[in-house]
Amino acid sequence: MIPVAQLDPASLCLWYDPEMVSAAEGGEIFADAVHQATFRDLEATIAAINKAPDAKTKIRAVHLVSSIWHEYRHFLDLVLTNYGAFRLRLFTSIYTNTDVVLNQLISLGEKLVCPIDVYLDPVRAEMLGAQTKSDALLAVAANIAARKEWLQDDLGIISSPQGLMATGGEAQLEALAYFCQIAAVQEIFGAEMGVAIQNDLPIAQRSNLRYRWAAVLASRGGLLSFTKKDGLRAADISLLCPMLLGSLICRKYGQEQSLLGSSGFPFARFGALAKELSGKLVAAGGMDVVGAWELVNQASKKLWGVTIVDELDSDYAKEAEWIEKIHKSDSVHPTICSALDDLHALRGRLIALLNSDPGAIIDPFQFTRDLLFRLSPIPIVASRSGQLGKPPEGWARVLGFKDPEFQGPQGQWWWAAGPEKWSFAEESFALKDKNAWLTIVSDSAPLAKLWVNGRTHRTMLSPELLSVEMRLQHEGVKIAFDPIFRFPAEINEIKSFFELTGKNEAICDFCRNPVKKPEGYLVSPWVFRYKEENADLCIKGFGGGQLGQLRFRKDWSPWLFCEACRKQFGFNTSD
Repeated sequence: MIPVAQLDPASLCLWYDPEMVSAAEGGEIFADAVHQATFRDLEATIAAINKAPDAKTKIRAVHLVSSIWHEYRHFLDLVLTNYGAFRLRLFTSIYTNTDVVLNQLISLGEKLVCPIDVYLDPVRAEMLGAQTKSDALLAVAANIAARKEWLQDDLGIISSPQGLMATGGEAQLEALAYFCQIAAVQEIFGAEMGVAIQNDLPIAQRSNLRYRWAAVLASRGGLLSFTKKDGLRAADISLLCPMLLGSLICRKYGQEQSLLGSSGFPFARFGALAKELSGKLVAAGGMDVVGAWELVNQASKKLWGVTIVDELDSDYAKEAEWIEKIHKSDSVHPTICSALDDLHALRGRLIALLNSDPGAIIDPFQFTRDLLFRLSPIPIVASRSGQLGKPPEGWARVLGFKDPEFQGPQGQWWWAAGPEKWSFAEESFALKDKNAWLTIVSDSAPLAKLWVNGRTHRTMLSPELLSVEMRLQHEGVKIAFDPIFRFPAEINEIKSFFELTGKNEAICDFCRNPVKKPEGYLVSPWVFRYKEENADLCIKGFGGGQLGQLRFRKDWSPWLFCEACRKQFGFNTSD
């Protein structure tokens, strides 16, 4: 799917790009509604949605808005849970070591090969010339490799009659966010709209196990009682949320594991809790979500020796110890220290809320009423095509380019901007140090993504990665890539394009011939970077000369190809 909004786990900022929805029929309404939802103004969001001229446009507007609320739930769970903290440390641990690694590389005169776990593989390292005398680089590479291996082990792939499905931490984050997204729509717009936005999905995606896996397992495992109405089976899936949250509060700070190690993996925790609680969530016929949370804590005590709440407190205490050690180091930039303090304080507030009012976090309907609109991730407005000049009033550039030689208006643009001022109500849950987090967005996060996955790291903006490559080269660090990680895999997003825009026909961006739904290929502009002759063709298509070169650098929006042009450029895609 083409993301309209995306919470970046490397910076915890909420990126949104209105360009694609703005081009759709009803795009002005969609863009306004998404903008208001991003800034948590429910009244203005509803007002924008009510401008829809027909039911179809209104349903699509609600669907887009609810996708923003989906990302807000990710913000909560990444900050609060032990699994989320572990995922964040994949990046924050890199931030604390960046200066040391780069200084050593510069002093040694060595190149940087990405992703940096290649240094640990003797065969790949020999082939790519990835040898180093930097002990700091090897230590960070080992940390990244260990975390990537753990995340791979936690996928928890199992077979079902509907196909393979993942049950690990990432899948649990998606299930929680999806349940809360649907609950928010039902709470605000009514049950019929909740059904309508699910039916707004293409038929192939309505059975997507990425979001529905927990409900599928609940049905098979006897976790919930199902009722039949109008020929459909229904159950209160909100009772699964305490189990999902409890599974995400795993043991990931080096403590001794229990129950054969299942305390450390979200997929194993969910399986153990499901087995322990089978039949109990429906006992007495009147279980509520807070009651289910109590059962989950009791089961956790039985299975792993501590309650979910105690497991969370232990992780938070160890996080405090880690941050204290970082403060004692003179090699970590003060900006990173400030961001870590900010994150730790926010997590502490959310833990206190879970203890005092668990329903606000574990009950998706109470979450909508009491917490959803108090969550305040820093917004980043993005433009894949690039916007000439400076960002609008009230916004500051965080990613952009200014040509040092070309002095005309075509030589300066921005791809991403953050708020110049950052204010929120006292009762909001937000990261307060805006400057620190925007510095992470522009400098630290792109570098960390290159170190972890090279250019294959899925980002909303491809120039995010190129900007840090240019900075490294300016600082005297040559950069190379494992060929497997040099370019992202091409995924044909044509179905997503037609769904977002509501069009039945489009124009090939290269030959200008018509492309009818569902034909065509929507691909990233990386295809023009594979070969020099591809780049030359693209520059020619942009008008050639210096202005064509500038447009080539600026515009990173997806390209729509017909079959003939796809063959000409020689790329393959997966659907």
